[in-house]
Amino acid sequence: MVQWQAYLRNATTGDYTRRLGFFAAGHDATPPLNNTSFEACKAACDERQCFGFCFESDDPKPDHIGLCYVKNTTHLQPADLSSSGHCSGNVTPSDCPYNIYRTSGDIGTCECLASARRCASV
Repeated sequence: MVQWQAYLRNATTGDYTRRLGFFAAGHDATPPLNNTSFEACKAACDERQCFGFCFESDDPKPDHIGLCYVKNTTHLQPADLSSSGHCSGNVTPSDCPYNIYRTSGDIGTCECLASARRCASV
């Protein structure tokens, strides 16, 4: 699985806010941009004064984007893959986003054996 990146454009300032997810099908300002870059996708959105654009990539600002969708309206579908096994969690620094349950201490020390099983105390 690849993470979806979505950028909402502020109509007043022209600034962008990044969200994890994608914009629902339809309401394209232009046909999808094929084999493009983050900067080219952003420029197409600026030129059309779009509401936002989205693409699939684990990198928030990649040099290469397969398909970029520039939208006239934005119906954001949140899709944060960090809790779906998308990150490995076995590298330093962690490739998984911060999770309160990792440090809060309220779940105790345990080893999860499988999603259908309970945690066994260590």
